[in-house]
Amino acid sequence: MSTTACPSRMCGGRPLREIGPLVLVAITVASCASTVSFAPAEHCAVAIPPGMARVVAVRTSSALGGAGRFGVLDDGQPIGELGPGGRVCWLRHPGTAYVTATIPARTPHTARDIDVKLGAGETAVLEISLGDPWKVLRVER
Repeated sequence: MSTTACPSRMCGGRPLREIGPLVLVAITVASCASTVSFAPAEHCAVAIPPGMARVVAVRTSSALGGAGRFGVLDDGQPIGELGPGGRVCWLRHPGTAYVTATIPARTPHTARDIDVKLGAGETAVLEISLGDPWKVLRVER
């Protein structure tokens, strides 16, 4: 029996060199965290209603150690979970947005905060990455 073959009940008798890359791809895809938004998706696409503001939080992609999701909260209210390269959008009342990112995969849980003042009709675009705190990329009117 070849040392590169699997028992037939485990992998159909295929050599490991044939199924090894498939197993690696499956593990890689399964370990990637997607983005989950608790706010309606149309918050990113619709015009900002009168008397409201919008926040867009984006996360950079990370090659190392960044597969977990960041929890995103606005004034303590859950907004969504950011996976690598993801974004969440939400509408809020004008004023100061107290945005927090939590990284539950770390012990103790890491929280990163940013405050951004928004007027009616404005959009704040925020960015976070695994190694950096929040950044205000821009505030649009």
